[in-house]
Amino acid sequence: MISKKFRNVSIAGLVAFFSGPLIFTNLYVEHQYYFYANSFYLLMVVSLGTIELYQRDPKKVFLLLMLMLAVRFDAYSHGYKNKIDVQDASVLNPVFESIQMHTQKNQVIMVFGEGWSSVVPYYSQRKAMMVGQGMIHETNFKQALENMGLENLGAIVSCPRNLNESDAKAAIQFIQDHHFTDMQGPFEPSKCTVFLKKM
Repeated sequence: MISKKFRNVSIAGLVAFFSGPLIFTNLYVEHQYYFYANSFYLLMVVSLGTIELYQRDPKKVFLLLMLMLAVRFDAYSHGYKNKIDVQDASVLNPVFESIQMHTQKNQVIMVFGEGWSSVVPYYSQRKAMMVGQGMIHETNFKQALENMGLENLGAIVSCPRNLNESDAKAAIQFIQDHHFTDMQGPFEPSKCTVFLKKM
């Protein structure tokens, strides 16, 4: 049990921690990183509990810390570590060069097959509309196009190795419908192609 001097603060910390997920449930389900913002309150409660435990039995604190480190290591090695997609940006150098050569700095590029990665727009030094998996089939895609303005679209990048069949077909159809048929590539080893508007 936590002593009276820490009890109210601990309860307040738990209420603050759980208030976010309870009020904005959908945001916390869809965006895992939202928990980072209010994890401070949970850390505060755990810290107060650790202080209380240390005052009663210092040996148990050491065991608790070792357990926490073991849990974090296990979570990293079996979770986050396996999800890290380390991409060597140099494999896309021909794509960056093509975009810089054939588009103006104030133009926007559209990228299929790179998820939400900012590698292509960053190294190409262009604003970009990243088309994530399944996004091309959504009604929000048309709204995004209107907001961007098709007249500002300078090039379309397609990396089919990362596209499912449905998205790949939709991307090809979009490219053809909007006359971006001047192909640059596909470039090795990325297999990405830069499509420019046919003049």
